[in-house]
Amino acid sequence: MEIQDLKKDFSKRIAKYRAELEKKIYDHKDNLISSLNYLKSEYENRSENLLYDFNQYTADINSRIDSKEKIPHYSSLLESKYENLLERAEQTIFPIVRHIKTLNFDVDEELVQGVYRMEYENMKAQWEQVRETAQLGIAVEIIDHEFNQIYAKINHSLKLLTSDNIFANSCEFEYLIKNFKQLETKYELLSPLYRISGAIPKLISGEMIYTYLKKFFENSFKDINIELLATEAFLQHAINIKEPVIHTVFINIVNNAVYWLKNSSSKVIKLDYLNSTNEFLIANSGQRIEEHRLEKIFQLFYSNRPNGRGIGLYLVKQVLMESGYDIYATNDKQYNSLGGACFVIKLKS
Repeated sequence: MEIQDLKKDFSKRIAKYRAELEKKIYDHKDNLISSLNYLKSEYENRSENLLYDFNQYTADINSRIDSKEKIPHYSSLLESKYENLLERAEQTIFPIVRHIKTLNFDVDEELVQGVYRMEYENMKAQWEQVRETAQLGIAVEIIDHEFNQIYAKINHSLKLLTSDNIFANSCEFEYLIKNFKQLETKYELLSPLYRISGAIPKLISGEMIYTYLKKFFENSFKDINIELLATEAFLQHAINIKEPVIHTVFINIVNNAVYWLKNSSSKVIKLDYLNSTNEFLIANSGQRIEEHRLEKIFQLFYSNRPNGRGIGLYLVKQVLMESGYDIYATNDKQYNSLGGACFVIKLKS
């Protein structure tokens, strides 16, 4: 009887370990299938972006060919574009396929080295992008300083010419004055975006943000017939934040919306504020963000746009976090009323 009791206990242990082993095996199987499906989806999306870029480019240059003399020139451009896209594919989507082909259950040292080598190349490419972005920032600061000096000189000269009535009846001079004023307006719109670190937080109303965006994107909205809407709740609410931060955030998000609305039948961007949750909403009627991308889009260098650098939304999240706010994307119908992309800005919890 004692042996029988021990055998029963032993059988229970067998059943327990078998159940745990089966659970772990099937859990890992599910993870494997999920990872493979994700890689397949990611490959399809990235390859579609490359093909979309190629189709857009070829449609553009094809429309410009109006004589046989231009064909050799555009043929050369087409070849360069093909080589550029092929190089991008070699750097982004082909390596993962080659890596998967080498995978097997007999892990060897050469395979491990290959994985780390690929990761190193990826990190190296990202560092190059960081370096280029830093150089761009330095260049902008230098150009801004030079522009201030040139702008002051041109403005002074125009005032002198206007006061002396040298070109009183000149249409060309009036046209020059008009264009210079437009340039002045654009520069004034850019000025609040400079030197975030030195800015002081202040109350910025939704109406101020709405007016700023209307002026900043005036030409873009007009060119592709985009309607910018703002609810009364958004217009009336004010946020205490550095002016360059909030303008940079909205410009980045609205600029992305403009890109995705180009081929959309409905072109609407809506700004809203929810009093119940103290959240700002920026929604559009363009392309919906897939569920698996909702968090990824804020990662550095991650972009679903052809030739996108993947920096804008990353910086948006970082500057908001430093100011005590957070941002996320959602497809929740409670927020996403237009069915496209929807971003929510809220206080950090």
